[in-house]
Amino acid sequence: MDDLLECLQNMGYEGPLLDSSRFDEALKKGAKSTDFTSLVAWLSEQLSIFGNFEERVHPTSSPEDSSSFLLELSTFLKELGCVNTQFMSGNLNQRLATRDERMLLLEYLIQELMASKIIEAKKPDAGSKLQVTIHESDTAKCLKDMSIALEFGKPPDTITAGQLFNKLQGKLKTVVTSAPKDLIGKPLIIERCC
Repeated sequence: MDDLLECLQNMGYEGPLLDSSRFDEALKKGAKSTDFTSLVAWLSEQLSIFGNFEERVHPTSSPEDSSSFLLELSTFLKELGCVNTQFMSGNLNQRLATRDERMLLLEYLIQELMASKIIEAKKPDAGSKLQVTIHESDTAKCLKDMSIALEFGKPPDTITAGQLFNKLQGKLKTVVTSAPKDLIGKPLIIERCC
């Protein structure tokens, strides 16, 4: 029971059931306790923030409202995707009949809320833009600079390295042959035929 109270407090619950004797009393009465139904309604409301659920669980104002509370709880749990059928099927007035079942329900709702908060915290911020930094090698930088100097456009993504070098070589030959003779010096590498 103390673990449940600690978990509730960690989830942000600040209601009257943080008092262990009042919590124990609410667990004994279950759906006939307005405190118990208020706690379950608070947990379902917190879960609805993360899940945008249509169904809602409302706290009761008297013990006579327990049937409507149990019905609302069943539909909410179905929408939540609860696999524990004892909370949602069978005789309506027999649901949550024992203290253990009530504690199991609270544990389930608290764990679902914890999981929802963790998932929400791990989501990337929708307002921040993903920034990708590309570190180019010296070779890639030289190729890019040469392409810009030769007034090449951006090469297509499908071009191979061999095709790119053939185009650069062809453009270089054209530029060298059309340049004034005194602008071009002696070549650094001389091609020799065998």
